[in-house]
Amino acid sequence: MGVRDFGENREQEARAKVEALSNYSDIRWHFQGQLQRNKLGSIGAWAHTVHSVDDKKYLKGLSDAAVKNGRTLNCLIQISLDQPLRNEREGRGGVDLAGAHEILRAFAAEKAERSALEITGVMGVAPLGEDPKRAFSELQKAFFELKKMAPGLHVISAGMSGDFVPAIASGATHLRIGSSILGSRPPMV
Repeated sequence: MGVRDFGENREQEARAKVEALSNYSDIRWHFQGQLQRNKLGSIGAWAHTVHSVDDKKYLKGLSDAAVKNGRTLNCLIQISLDQPLRNEREGRGGVDLAGAHEILRAFAAEKAERSALEITGVMGVAPLGEDPKRAFSELQKAFFELKKMAPGLHVISAGMSGDFVPAIASGATHLRIGSSILGSRPPMV
């Protein structure tokens, strides 16, 4: 039907889908789930864009995988939109603005060794049970603050099936609306 951008947040499921659709060389695969060091080699082999970089330690692994596979990889810094939390398990992932600056500084310092990577924007997930307008407004502010340091940023990945309208109002360029199209997936066991 002409759709060529597909996303997945589980690396093993993505790998199977990439293989099943390998005849379509023009598909752009997006990885949106939390990164784990042991999955970077696989993700870097098939992803066009990784939406969830929340630590500078992932840059080397993603770059190495992209180089090994003769490709380039766009990366988005995941910004935490959660209010201060009692513990990390309550949040939806990401780094604060200071952490995002640290990732950009590390990337700039290592740019020659990370030539297969490009940091192109930010991603955020609105906190559960809160007004997404506030969260996406904060993400937009973070985007413009980081753009001062990295003028090439041009992507804001925000909004899912239940909150994409306020995400668009705050400048989202990429939406993650899988459950509206495919239905809700069963919870992980």
